[in-house]
Parts: sequence; structure tokens; C-alpha cells
Amino acid sequence: MQQAATIDLLLFHKGKRFGVEIKRTDAPTVTPSMRIAQETLGLARIWVITPSDRSYDLTKDVRVVALADLLAEPQVLVRR
Repeated sequence: MQQAATIDLLLFHKGKRFGVEIKRTDAPTVTPSMRIAQETLGLARIWVITPSDRSYDLTKDVRVVALADLLAEPQVLVRR
């Protein structure tokens, strides 16, 4: 079975590609689909938007962003 590269939103900023995944869980994990999308699309970073109460790094290139943080400060996505 072949896996596809899927990402909820693809953003371009200063010549780089970034992926956005939106999850309902407040404890997401890095999925095979995220890794495939990162490799296939050449993503510099993936942000996982969740209803959690804090933002944190899952890996060096995948960051969980709390929805409340994103709404309060939208530029949280491009700071790092």
C-alpha cells in the first residue's frame, strides 16, 4: 500500500514552504503522513494546531501550536 503526502494547509514565507496540520487532540504525534509530506513537499517546518493549552516542539521541525496562542498572536507561526 502506498502512502500519500497530505497536509491540511501549505504556506509559503520568505521562499520557504511550511505545512499546517489541524488536529482535535491536545496530544498529537508525528504521523507517517507528516513525514512523507515534509519530504515530498520540501517543508521547512510543520505546525500542528491543537486545542491544547500550550505550544511546544514535538521535534526540531514539528511544532504544536495551541489555538489560543495562534489567535492571540498570529505571527507565532513565523517567529521560529
